[in-house]
Amino acid sequence: MLNFYPLQVIFDPKVKQPEVTLRAAFFMAILVLGNNKG
Repeated sequence: MLNFYPLQVIFDPKVKQPEVTLRAAFFMAILVLGNNKG
């Protein structure tokens, strides 16, 4: 299984860092592109 830690970062109320959210969104975009390739 894939590690969805970035999702935990997004939904963690203690973490309010736009940069982290953007990184997580970018990470998810890479996963989507990878799924489309495969």
